[in-house]
Amino acid sequence: MGKWYGYRRPDGQVGCRNYTLILSATVYANSTVERVANTIYGAIPITHHLGRCQTKSDLKMTF
Repeated sequence: MGKWYGYRRPDGQVGCRNYTLILSATVYANSTVERVANTIYGAIPITHHLGRCQTKSDLKMTF
């Protein structure tokens, strides 16, 4: 059997992750990301807040 790359927690238990992040790549996926994260215990939704991935300087060039 291959190696297992986990770690020992301070209380003596072993673990392989602390969090599961569900990451949105665009504002249009935010509601889906939140719904998926709500179905997974301990999952953390990370939503996108910049519209179409544009920052202020990008928006000035586009509009």
